[in-house]
Order: sequence, then structure tokens, then C-alpha cells
Amino acid sequence: MKKSILLVDDHPVFRKGLASLLDDEEDMLVIGEASDGKSAVGLVEDLSPDIVVMDVTMPGVNGIEATRQIIAEHPQTQIVALSIHSEKQFVQDMLKAGASGYILKESVPEELVKGVRSVMQGEGYLSPAITGIVVSQFRESLSSDLLLHEAESEILTTKLYPPHIPETHVHRQRLID
Repeated sequence: MKKSILLVDDHPVFRKGLASLLDDEEDMLVIGEASDGKSAVGLVEDLSPDIVVMDVTMPGVNGIEATRQIIAEHPQTQIVALSIHSEKQFVQDMLKAGASGYILKESVPEELVKGVRSVMQGEGYLSPAITGIVVSQFRESLSSDLLLHEAESEILTTKLYPPHIPETHVHRQRLID
């Protein structure tokens, strides 16, 4: 059974090329196109596509905000970001908004088909260049968690064990009593 796809990009020639590429696949059917995020949200409401291939930066409502709105209203709809942006912030924002995949526009056409197909099967997909960004971000979060745990450990140690009393300490038993 073919999965229905909505294409969202502000460049009409690019959208037509995507439509041609994806329509050639036996298991994919492009059912609509939108040129901005606001139109995309409306078309998802009208057409109920299985997958939305979403540009990230567009005039008006961008792909990040459109993804948030679509996922909030139609959580069964899968979003695949297709963007020229490989910067950490764009990737992070799209994934936080609910995208299941992130593919760079510089990728070969077969990578887009592979990514859409992976998402169709319930898996996530990231372009190889994006994978490095996500892994480095994960490593950063691990190291910051480790620093936090060390600080917590130091605090816990002071609560469980009495402090070391220096030799120069003056004992004042009368004050303690």
C-alpha cells in the first residue's frame, strides 16, 4: 500500500523535482504541495498525509513551527525535515518539534528516498552529516551530566561524613555543651 506524502518547500521547481522523484517509487504517492508552513498545516488537516517532507526555513510560518503544530494536532503524521541547514540549532529545533528525520538538501536523491522509507517503517533517519552533530550533542550532555553528578556527590559526601578537623582546631567543649 502506498504511503501518502505532502511536500512543503518555498521553491516550486524544487517541489516539482521532489514530487517526480518520490512518485517514481512504488510505495509512495505525493498527494499535495505547500509553499509555507501555514499552508502545510491546513493541507495536513484536509489531506491527512502519512508523511510530510518539510523545509525548515520558509517565509511566514517556518518548518519548525509548522512541525510543532502538525504533531500537536496530528501525532500520527510523520515529519521528515529536508534542509540546507546542518547547524546544530536547526537540527535540534526540528527534532524537538517532533520531526522523525532530518535530511540535507545536498544529499543524493537516493538518500531522500531511503530516509522517507525509513520513516514510513516507523524508524528515524538522519543524514550522515547530521548524525555527527547529534552524537556530539549527546556526548556534551553526557559530560555535563557527569559534572552534575560529581557536584551532587561532593554535597552528599559532606552530609554523610563529618568534616576533617584540622590540627589547629581549638576545642571549646563548654560552647558545645
